[in-house]
Amino acid sequence: MRKFSIIFLLLLVACGGDENTSIQDTTSTLKMTLEEYNEGWIENLETFPLLTKDEFDESIKFLLSYQVLKENFPFTDLGIIVDSNNYVCERKTSGTIISAYANERHPLSFYISETGDNENVGELTIYEYIVTGDYNCSLENSEEGFFLWGPLFFQDNQWWGFIEYEDDYWEQSGEPDVLIRSFVKRVSLGSSINNN
Repeated sequence: MRKFSIIFLLLLVACGGDENTSIQDTTSTLKMTLEEYNEGWIENLETFPLLTKDEFDESIKFLLSYQVLKENFPFTDLGIIVDSNNYVCERKTSGTIISAYANERHPLSFYISETGDNENVGELTIYEYIVTGDYNCSLENSEEGFFLWGPLFFQDNQWWGFIEYEDDYWEQSGEPDVLIRSFVKRVSLGSSINNN
């Protein structure tokens, strides 16, 4: 055993470094900061056409109507169609705010940054590519469903939101210690989202 230890020590010295330094170097290259994580995500965002002024106004009108802090927001339930299936979505009004990375700049944020038009937005905060879980949706007469992420928006004569999808970005980034590990993409909700 002593002979093996001496050989190991000689090999270590011959390689010209102490093992603590090489372990620290490897560990530090694997850790990613939140800023690097965000920047990496931004580099791969998909691009979609800009909303028109009318689409932006329709989207903002809806967004302002369902703000949780308003006393009587009218759209606590939505009726939507996803992949030819009817879903009923209940507005999430309590609990922890859950966020996800969208695979595109949010169309409302994109419109504001490209046109400078933020009329009627008021005090709303619309993040560039981070969205929140706003509705729990279930297939009519079924337990099957999904979480719908927003803010919802109107484009090409239909409403859109975001649904979760599998993406290995977090794992490929070295599984950094970040809060947002969910990823979402746009999904058509149909031409109407009101049950009224």
